[in-house]
Amino acid sequence: MQVLNYIRNICAHHSRLWNRNLTVQLAPKHLTAIRKLVHLRASSPSTTARLFSALCVLDYLMTSIDPAHTWTGAVCELITDRVPACVRSVGEMGFPTEWSTLLFGRIAND
Repeated sequence: MQVLNYIRNICAHHSRLWNRNLTVQLAPKHLTAIRKLVHLRASSPSTTARLFSALCVLDYLMTSIDPAHTWTGAVCELITDRVPACVRSVGEMGFPTEWSTLLFGRIAND
């Protein structure tokens, strides 16, 4: 929850988030019990230090609360449309190359 609070504060103060190294990071070893987030445990440090891991946790929480939510689809659309348009890569946000096949990216494949 500290990671989500940290990201919320970055957004609330209109700070740069897209390629930021998060000083408060997700501890992947604690995610073993959550089967849908276990892919983050095997992630590289650059993945857990950037935005991707927090977005995966947010997706997991949103799906747990409301399985019919559309948040993930909206975020995936922003990522696939806007990031290339800005001449940036998803890797700068900590997205692994196979992000579209992981939990968070399941909407991108629909």
